[in-house]
Amino acid sequence: MNLTVDQSSPENLELIKEKISNATETFVEEKYLIVAQEISKKIELNLTAKASLKSLAEYPFREFPPEPQIDPKTKKRKQN
Repeated sequence: MNLTVDQSSPENLELIKEKISNATETFVEEKYLIVAQEISKKIELNLTAKASLKSLAEYPFREFPPEPQIDPKTKKRKQN
């Protein structure tokens, strides 16, 4: 199983968490568990970033009213 952070999906995250759990139960070397947990955290962050980007991309464009024109001499609004 070769996972990269680019291949982030909820299914892959669950799969790697299961593998980490199994490795912990079978007393796999600690350095390998640390690397696996780091990858798991990166995948979680990537999934969060993808969800944030998707919500930003779907956010509707808002129209703003034009800014009021202010006369620099009188500091009052210009009459249109």
